[in-house]
Amino acid sequence: MISFFLVLWCTLAGVGGAHASAGKVRPPPVSSLEAAADVDDPRALRRAARHWLDAGDMDLARGLFERALDREELLHYAKLRSSHREALILEAMGQHEAAARQWRTSFGEDLQTSILLLRMASSHPDREGLVVEAIDEVRSRVARAKAGEKVQTYTTSKGAPRYLTVIPDDEAVSTLLKSKGRLSYCYIENLDLSADAAPEMPPVVALNRCIVGNIRIPDREFEKLQLKVIVLGELSVGKTWAGAVNKSATIGASQVQDIMVRESVVLGDANFQDLHSSGRIAYFVLSSFEGAADFRDTRIDGMADFRFSVFRQGANLKGARLLSDVYFGHSRYIGPASFRGMYSEQDLYFDSTVFEDTASFDKCEWVRGATFENSRFAGPVSFNSTKMGGRLNMSRAVFENTLTVKEMELAGMDLIGSELRADASFVDVSFQGKVRFSLDDVTRARHLGDPTPLLSLYRDYQGDKDAPEPLTTQSSYGVEHVDDLVARVDGNLSFANSVFRGFVIFERVQFGQPGMARVAQFYNTQFGGETHFERTTWHAVADFTTIFANELSLNEATFHHSLILDDANITGRATLTDAVFAEDADLSFYGAEISTFQIDQGHIDPIEGKGHHRLFYERCAIDDDLPRGDIRLSRLLRGQEDLPDDALRQICYDRVIDEFVGLKQSFGDRAMTDAEDWSYWWIKHHELMKDLRHGSLYERVKGVIIGWLVFELSFGWGVRLGNLGICVLAITVLFAVLYRVFCPETIVQYKGDDVPMREIPWEGLIYISLQTLGAFNTGWDFGEDDWRFQYLNTLQTYLGYIILTFFVGAYTRMILA
Repeated sequence: MISFFLVLWCTLAGVGGAHASAGKVRPPPVSSLEAAADVDDPRALRRAARHWLDAGDMDLARGLFERALDREELLHYAKLRSSHREALILEAMGQHEAAARQWRTSFGEDLQTSILLLRMASSHPDREGLVVEAIDEVRSRVARAKAGEKVQTYTTSKGAPRYLTVIPDDEAVSTLLKSKGRLSYCYIENLDLSADAAPEMPPVVALNRCIVGNIRIPDREFEKLQLKVIVLGELSVGKTWAGAVNKSATIGASQVQDIMVRESVVLGDANFQDLHSSGRIAYFVLSSFEGAADFRDTRIDGMADFRFSVFRQGANLKGARLLSDVYFGHSRYIGPASFRGMYSEQDLYFDSTVFEDTASFDKCEWVRGATFENSRFAGPVSFNSTKMGGRLNMSRAVFENTLTVKEMELAGMDLIGSELRADASFVDVSFQGKVRFSLDDVTRARHLGDPTPLLSLYRDYQGDKDAPEPLTTQSSYGVEHVDDLVARVDGNLSFANSVFRGFVIFERVQFGQPGMARVAQFYNTQFGGETHFERTTWHAVADFTTIFANELSLNEATFHHSLILDDANITGRATLTDAVFAEDADLSFYGAEISTFQIDQGHIDPIEGKGHHRLFYERCAIDDDLPRGDIRLSRLLRGQEDLPDDALRQICYDRVIDEFVGLKQSFGDRAMTDAEDWSYWWIKHHELMKDLRHGSLYERVKGVIIGWLVFELSFGWGVRLGNLGICVLAITVLFAVLYRVFCPETIVQYKGDDVPMREIPWEGLIYISLQTLGAFNTGWDFGEDDWRFQYLNTLQTYLGYIILTFFVGAYTRMILA
């Protein structure tokens, strides 16, 4: 029956279903029942069924829904009643009124199972109303049976009726003893097996399809407890109190070898606190715990199994000790779930589990690994200060609320194909092995046509450890294409102060959503192994401030917001090959120490219409709109938020100058001479502009005359030869005019004659000026002069020497490069 509930619940609840992100190349849906014979993944079949249902092909849709139901895990171990099966199929088809009629029909055959299926598997819009009807029917049968009516409570698979037998409370113990502890189809108002009420108790207590008002078994020792019951009140086997809680004497928990609570409905609280199960198995499976379920400080030596159960008021496993195999797969926690301080010696399986409220896994000690593959977290979940000896697998899981992992050490972690729809933080975490949010590109390319061989990457659970055959060898959890194995990070993400010692892969992952202010923060993170962010899409800020890495690959990444590499320490390469920056995206790398920075000038080029390059600190220095809310300035201003704008802009000038120094070094190391000269020009330009905007009066005057007019405008800081040419032309013309204006009577030799300056044509004056500037003829023969010509002539010659020196240096450097 385990598979029965698993199948039905998984079929319609769709736990952690596959996401179909925009742009994914998906295979066509299954187009016939014949083609469905080769599909083992029920999710793929349901997707195809919904497709044909929307297309109006009702027969094919129904057939595919039926095939999907048939493909659910472990179904071959159970046989479904036709009424239950038909109700679930009708729900999937959207025929809710017909489905409700089928559920009510099933009440007459197997009311207990109907309640469980409604709780676990039904997607009916009036599911709660149907459950209330079913529970009312239970109470009605009890009342009628107590009144002496012969009440049918169950129908066997062969059609044989079973009737409810009422056993008075004072005869319950003697009846158990006579039947060697085994009762079926009975009703007992209060089953009290305490030492006072039952001095003598059978070693085995087994209730099959009984209805009990309350069950109380405190501080007893017995071999086996088997419950397949409906409990209208409380079920208490654990530690309790003689009077007021924490104010009276305690009554210890029972000690049992094997405990099996399966296919049960407990309407009140269930108490198993301090229970010690020393035998081979402890089953709490396929049951609905309507009240609070208390498993605090339980110790289970054998296999612990909580699969397919529903905990409506939450479950508390704080301090539980689980010493053998542990299975929580397909369980559902509607209320808060606490596993705080839980100890486990074997792998934990939370595959396809649903947490609809908060879930705490803080301060646990797990000797081996844990898998939450294909699970869904609707509420906040935390893993704080937990010790884990193995790998944490959360592949294909869906996190609809916050995920917090803090101060942990993990052998590795997988979130392959997971969806982080809210904020997620992995702070002060040490990852000893691989961390994967997606496939590497080689693996992806190899399996573009068929993802089936990738099953073991994202699915750890393949049945109990002693199972002779794996559950499936085909794709599961809705994986129909390799793109289904790429994680999506919608909220803020933080790996602050975490350490990756192994292989890290985020290839093709999308960070953030368009139009949403999000940050993907790797602040002070250490990457000790290969780090891959190729082909990622960043709608969030990509914050790599103060990281340490051997290599950082951002090839073909697309940035829609900011790339921050401030103070990064990368001992190898940081690559941005074919990376794309969207229209308003910016980047910064102030203080970064990068051995080889594979960045291109095109990544820095000015943003159209903005008046500045793509560098954030340049925008901060010169833009009218000072972006104080940016994460970089928030860090810079921490503790000094009242810093004046003028002082802040000076800091930004220093930082953008530092960035251009880094660019110059990077371009120079790669023999990119033009880009190196370009960087040098901007270094000197921003140094000048800082003085002109924020310097003293002397610095500003000096900057205008010496810095701007001479070095930048005239000499181009020695790297723009075109500026020198324009400068030569301007000085030549200027001095020709000066000669005509100030030395009109000076006699010079011109075309073999002594001619006054005023009679020499302009082309002759320009020729004389050019020769003087080039120091080609400094000994002009001139007659009477009032000293002005000789001083102007000498000044121009010295200017020529200076210009020629700049030209020879720049040209020689260009040729040598």
